[in-house]
Amino acid sequence: MKSIIGAGLILAAMMQPALAQTKLETFKAEAQAAFEDQNIAGAALALVGPEGAIGQMCFGLADKDKGDRINGETAFTLGSTSKMFIGVALAQAVEKGQIRLDQPIAHFLDFEIGSKNAHRITFKDLARHRSGIIDRPDHYFSTATYHQGADHPTSLGQYLKDYLAQDGKHFDQRANFAAYGEYNYSNIGSALAAYALEKATGTPFDAQVRSQILTPLGMDHTFWHLSDYPAGGLARPYYDVPLDGFAPNAFYSLASWPDGGLRSSITDLSKFMAMLMKEGELNGDRIITKEGFQPLYADLLAGDQKGYGLFFEKFRLKGPLPERTTFWGHTGGDPGAVSFAVFNKDMQRGVILLMNAEPDDEAINQFFAFTFNLFSLEQDLRSIPSTCE
Repeated sequence: MKSIIGAGLILAAMMQPALAQTKLETFKAEAQAAFEDQNIAGAALALVGPEGAIGQMCFGLADKDKGDRINGETAFTLGSTSKMFIGVALAQAVEKGQIRLDQPIAHFLDFEIGSKNAHRITFKDLARHRSGIIDRPDHYFSTATYHQGADHPTSLGQYLKDYLAQDGKHFDQRANFAAYGEYNYSNIGSALAAYALEKATGTPFDAQVRSQILTPLGMDHTFWHLSDYPAGGLARPYYDVPLDGFAPNAFYSLASWPDGGLRSSITDLSKFMAMLMKEGELNGDRIITKEGFQPLYADLLAGDQKGYGLFFEKFRLKGPLPERTTFWGHTGGDPGAVSFAVFNKDMQRGVILLMNAEPDDEAINQFFAFTFNLFSLEQDLRSIPSTCE
């Protein structure tokens, strides 16, 4: 479901490559075996530097029935990793003077949020998950949010109004809100940030991300909506029936699409991560100044404090890297989809893992941990062609 894999849980024992074969051959063999053991249909991995993907690997199938193999252009459902694009869009709007992060969003909305603290909610509150808006499970994890086979018939604005406005058909004062200022991870609050930004700028959020992020970075296989894709090119999500009325393994969409509906390929997402490491620049082209990029880190750059900047999580992981290595990025999970995209500022390296399946949390954590072995394979990855061709 739209669960976020807690970074603090990524502490599983590492699968260390043996030395009998080359390290890269062993890594590929162990990755393939692990995916097969967990019945993962397809996966893609990348080690990324500021110049882009250093090396990519693709495994398995995008569609079991058609026999389509995963390649570098296969788009996977990102789940909550999509939220980093909201963060970058917010930072761009701040730099253009269109919004302030400490600005209450109520002024921009075309409906009134029915909580007593609605007038206090700012873009920064939403980005750091401290707005007081929470995801009511019986609503969020239902067909009110998820829809199979096509784009959701409910518009983003109507979905948010139905949940947040007092006259909305899904409004519940007690169940939909918690204390303002306390941390409560909220997908609906994230979607609201994108919607408020849309209203503030006068540009639909999907069009804004397309023109200001995806097109300048050359992310040609990244889209928000099922209707945007030509036939093929999507990794089918493989899952058991997660919601009442859902059939297994069917494509789906979200009414709250900015919080987790983006689909992207390993090649495209590597470009995005390279831009993040260069703080707004890729191959000499800037989508935001280095100064304008800094709000994404909020006030978390110095010290040991962990948490969220503008939808960017700061955390530390144990594994083959030094214990206190700090990473920035996001994880994502949805029916039949898992994603992991994190980078280290000092090393200027990051890793990405995309899967079109939904193993249990323990297996997911092991897969996440396993990707950090890519750091020790950089020399080998630079000397061989990508296996995602």
